[in-house]
Amino acid sequence: MNKLWLIVLCISLVGCSSDKPLKAPETVLVSGKVILPGGNVLSAGRVTFKPTEFGTTDQVSSEVENGSYTLKAVPGNYRVVIELATYKSGSMKKVSAAVPGKYLGNTSPLLISVQEGKIYDLRLTN
Repeated sequence: MNKLWLIVLCISLVGCSSDKPLKAPETVLVSGKVILPGGNVLSAGRVTFKPTEFGTTDQVSSEVENGSYTLKAVPGNYRVVIELATYKSGSMKKVSAAVPGKYLGNTSPLLISVQEGKIYDLRLTN
């Protein structure tokens, strides 16, 4: 009886194999500015796009320089978190900016739907 189960298992594994390699999801270029409540831009920091649907893709981050950021992301829905730090020099350096606290953690209310060919200016409100 054990041999029968082994044969069935082997046949099912062979039947499920594929010659096609797994393909990584296509990414699109995402860019824009981080605009603070007073209208100024975030001079330095970091933005992180965290997928809102579990298991769909990994989070992606970008440094913010003079208000601008650029990253590559898989199209989909994301929660955007702002970090008041920069890693440009290879180590973390805290920065100071008037970013409302609600954007600084995993409960940030800033939600976007990434699509190809769009610019995403992130306008923060109080």
